[in-house]
Amino acid sequence: MRKKIVCWYYDHSKGRNVKGINILTAFYTAEDENGKPQMPTDYQIISKTKIETEEKTGKERRVSKKN
Repeated sequence: MRKKIVCWYYDHSKGRNVKGINILTAFYTAEDENGKPQMPTDYQIISKTKIETEEKTGKERRVSKKN
């Protein structure tokens, strides 16, 4: 089964759904005299591989597995 990583996602910064690749990134932040430098520590590409049916509408939609 091929994973489809290009899907519709809710973009919290835009306040609407957008089509693209959803990447979850973890950052390490430390404060020093120059401000707050950030360094990425890990990332995960979120793919929607599970299909669910909505109870109210009966429509199928793709969702990501919850780990």
